[in-house]
Amino acid sequence: MSFQLNNTQQMAMHDSLYNLTEREMKHLMSSWAETFSKKIFPFIKEDRFSILYSDNPASRPNNPVNVYFGLLILRDIFNQSDEEALNSLMFDIRYQHALHTTSFQEQPISKNSLTNFRAAAYRYNQEHGIDLIQEEIESQAKTFSKLLKIDGKTVRMDSLMISSSCRKLSRLEIIYSTVSRLIKVIDKNTTLAEYFKPYLDESHYNDTIYRSRDKDLNTKIKKVLKDGVRLYSIYRKDKEIRRTKEFKLLARMLKEQKGKSSKHISPDSLQNPTDPDATYRKKGKKKHIGYTANIIEKFDDKNRMIEGYDLQKNTYSDQK
Repeated sequence: MSFQLNNTQQMAMHDSLYNLTEREMKHLMSSWAETFSKKIFPFIKEDRFSILYSDNPASRPNNPVNVYFGLLILRDIFNQSDEEALNSLMFDIRYQHALHTTSFQEQPISKNSLTNFRAAAYRYNQEHGIDLIQEEIESQAKTFSKLLKIDGKTVRMDSLMISSSCRKLSRLEIIYSTVSRLIKVIDKNTTLAEYFKPYLDESHYNDTIYRSRDKDLNTKIKKVLKDGVRLYSIYRKDKEIRRTKEFKLLARMLKEQKGKSSKHISPDSLQNPTDPDATYRKKGKKKHIGYTANIIEKFDDKNRMIEGYDLQKNTYSDQK
């Protein structure tokens, strides 16, 4: 996929803004979306991310990077899951106006877009020690402070997990994928216990991963780990199942993950069930998987903004 700037954003004849009433347009123009549209979105440096794409002009062009990055910002501001952010872009005229997509017949983001974009950026960070997302957030921080007006209630430092593997797997995704892959193998080869059948349905993955917010992760990690232990206990005596790669990966994952905090998980631990040799990569003394980006947010009665973005170990407390 080749890189292409999204620098042509003229209104089309079918632009959805033309369907708004005068009153609706007035409210839109006085909302945060107008400020974002005029003062933030145009200054997102798309070419910062060009290195993530192919330099072959004959390959398919990328979807707009500034839309991806802008939606990531809005997702974090409004504390949304990927699904909620995507739905907001599809159905909320404020998001479309903020991201200059009101003339798009189809919004240029799909279910896996944000995950894939974050993964590509983080893989680049692993290889080159440059966090492109961090650089762009910091370049916009002062602008947010002065211009973006969104209600906030308190002053705090929020954390975002930055973890990467071939599919930008978080710890929950690693555990879930390992468990679900074995469940699918069992279902094809022998009788699968009724308890595990929900894992065969894509909606179970969506509920566990795609719709997750940060506050849900600890509970879900414990739940899926418990399911993994139960799966291991039931099928460890089945000789055919024990010989499978998927069962061996489950055993490895449980040994590495069960009863441990992120701090005590080995750098050689399983990072991706589809690529079991992928592990933490280090540059100097820094680990580039399993880090927490502590985003310092400044709040007052009307403004919420991102001041800074600093990598810390994922056991680092926001209260320190």
